[in-house]
Amino acid sequence: MGYSHTIQLNETPDNVFHLFTPEGEKNWAEGWDFMPVFPDAETEENMIFTTTAQDHGQVEAIWIMVRYEPAAYRIEYQRIEPGIKIGRIRIHCEADEQTAKTLATIEYVYTALSETGNTFVEGFTEHGYRQFIHAWSEAINYYLYTGKTLHS
Repeated sequence: MGYSHTIQLNETPDNVFHLFTPEGEKNWAEGWDFMPVFPDAETEENMIFTTTAQDHGQVEAIWIMVRYEPAAYRIEYQRIEPGIKIGRIRIHCEADEQTAKTLATIEYVYTALSETGNTFVEGFTEHGYRQFIHAWSEAINYYLYTGKTLHS
């Protein structure tokens, strides 16, 4: 099950794209943090890191950056919650020529690995997804404007 949605961000892709890397996300996503596994410090294709999602009942996830093309403003992750579900996250930024802003298209696709995963996937609605991604838009634009994280 998957959905895609495009948001408008109030800066150019050159100034926005890095915010979709694990390190960049720490700037705008409240509570986001990650633990590098490989390599230790660099953002690069095939980077592996882990997270513990506070909003998913302390679920630990393994992330693999399977695509990293900064020149094309494309990044893609595989997010694995062992025994629960696998997610694919694709992000592509492009310039909105009329406004000098960024159009960021964000796609999430989930596959369940268990009954818990099935419950999640069944509750993963387009409306809920749009609200989720709209919250990204608000948080990123707040960061771009203030240099601070938006607190819920």
